[in-house]
Amino acid sequence: MKVITVATHPDRYYESMLDSAKKNNIDIIVLGMGEKWQGFGWKFTKMIEYLEKVNMNELVMFIDAYDVIFLDNGKRIEEKFLETKKKNNFKILIGVDSIPTNNLHKYAYKRIFSSNPHNINSGVYMGYAKDIYNVLLNIKKNNDLNNMDDQKMFINENNKDNSIFYFDKNNEIILNIFGNFIDGKPDFNKYNFHLIENNNKFKLFNKKNNTYPMILHGPGNANLDDIILKYNYKLTKKNNESRIKYMFTTIKNYYKYFYLEIFILIVFIVLLILYYLNKKKLNIKMF
Repeated sequence: MKVITVATHPDRYYESMLDSAKKNNIDIIVLGMGEKWQGFGWKFTKMIEYLEKVNMNELVMFIDAYDVIFLDNGKRIEEKFLETKKKNNFKILIGVDSIPTNNLHKYAYKRIFSSNPHNINSGVYMGYAKDIYNVLLNIKKNNDLNNMDDQKMFINENNKDNSIFYFDKNNEIILNIFGNFIDGKPDFNKYNFHLIENNNKFKLFNKKNNTYPMILHGPGNANLDDIILKYNYKLTKKNNESRIKYMFTTIKNYYKYFYLEIFILIVFIVLLILYYLNKKKLNIKMF
C-alpha cells in the first residue's frame, strides 16, 4: 500500500502525522515539498502525476498532510480495506464528516457544502491506483482545478456517479471529526467515541458502531493535541500558532459562501451606529 500526501512545508500536525505513520509501519510519500502552494485542486494534479508512474494495481491511500494521524497499523488498515471492498462494490473508500454539534458550526458547514448529502470529506481516501487515477482524470476534465475546492469536486463526481465511492459512515477505517469553536478540541463523547485504555495504551472506540477507527482526521482546524499525546506521538510546540494562521486561511478560502450574512452584518452594524449617533444627538439637544 502506498500512502501519499501533498505538503509544501512542515506545518500544524505534519510532524505528528509522520511520527504516527512511523510507529505504525507506514511509509509516507510526500509530494510538493518546497514548491509553491497552488490551491486545493493542485493536490489532484500532484496525485495524477504520481499515479502515472506507479503500478495501476497498487493499493493507494491519500491523506491530508496537516491534520491526519494514524491510529493503527498499516497492514491492518490494508486488510480492513480489502475486507470492505470484498463486501461492497466501489472504486474508492472515503471518509465522511461527523456533522458539527454546535449550531453555528453546523450552519456554516451546510452553507459551504450544501450539495454534499453524504458529508464526503476528501481528507482521506483510498483505492486501487487505476480507479483513483481514472476518477481524478475525470474530475480534471470536468472542473477548473485551480479555482475549486477538492472536496466539492469529489462531491460533484459522486452526484454524477454514485457507484464511485464507499462512504465509511461506521468509521471502520476513517474518522473525520470537528473541534469546538472555543479551543478546537473535538468532544468525542458527543459523537459516541471513547478512549479505551489497556496496559497504558489507548484506542479510540466508536461505541455506537462498535468499531475502532484506524485513521483520525481533524478537519476545520480541529485541535488534536490531547489524543496525539494519548497515543504517544510527537507534538510540536508551534501547533497553536499554526492553528491561528490556519483559521485566517480558512476564512479567506470560504468567506465567499457567506456574502448574504456579511451584507446583513454590515447593515446591522451601520444601523446600530446610526442609532447611537442619533440617540447621542437627541441627548445633546435636550441639554
